[in-house]
Amino acid sequence: MLLWNTGLYCYLLYRNVNPPLFMETPYRQLNWLYLVWVNLWQLLDPNFLCPDWRFGTVPLIESTLDPRNLVTMATFVCLAYLAWRGLAYSKKLLFGLTWMALTFLPASNVFFPVGFVVAERVLYLPSLGYCFIVGYGFTIAFKTLRSAFVRFLTASTFIVLICLMASRTVLRNEDWISNVSLYSSGARCNPNNGVMLTNLGIQHGRLKNFTFAEKLYRRSMKVAPKHSRGYSNFGGLMEARKRYGEAEEVRQGFIQDFFFLGGGGGAHVVCLTTPTFPETTPI
Repeated sequence: MLLWNTGLYCYLLYRNVNPPLFMETPYRQLNWLYLVWVNLWQLLDPNFLCPDWRFGTVPLIESTLDPRNLVTMATFVCLAYLAWRGLAYSKKLLFGLTWMALTFLPASNVFFPVGFVVAERVLYLPSLGYCFIVGYGFTIAFKTLRSAFVRFLTASTFIVLICLMASRTVLRNEDWISNVSLYSSGARCNPNNGVMLTNLGIQHGRLKNFTFAEKLYRRSMKVAPKHSRGYSNFGGLMEARKRYGEAEEVRQGFIQDFFFLGGGGGAHVVCLTTPTFPETTPI
């Protein structure tokens, strides 16, 4: 019974945190390959960062005609070209690419399924290879260019790039000052992320901003109907505001449509179906 419960919990957990795992071939592979581009884009343009990417934050590719497949193809064509250049002309370029590939492979679903769709933490080691390639590329460009003016532009571009990335780091550090700022940045980046909306609602509830917290919970239940915490916290908020009828209604649906599995330090609550709840109004 314990093994059955553990297996069911893992199945339901992965269903929400790594949905491509449960898709048919070739759509499973198309989604996982597309995620390589998503991670590369976070290195190229770190303006869309979020501490959680679950519950459909990255829409699934469900058709071979999805235009995102072209993005995936272009990504691997570029990577293959860089690898060929590295093999033919530059061991340093090859080293940077190899470092990026080897340190990212454990999080790529190639060897085993992982418990997330996108996770910025897995880019710490690959980013070393990325920085090495960028620095090496600018060095080669600076050395091979003959025009003093073009070399000046190249050096200026590199300095501006460093300043932009440094300023982005400072701004991102501001997001991590408090839970409210962190979840607010996540909700701005992914407005349809139910986890971010629920967590932000919890923080505003603790600050007694009940009206705004209610809007966040309602939005969370609308965009992520299988995220359990949105319902449970919405019911708790209704009780705190003495709106017992709404609390009872949402929790009745919560009890009927959620499955409780014991384990670890407490009960894990996983949504099996879409719960019933009062009519919601989007933010």
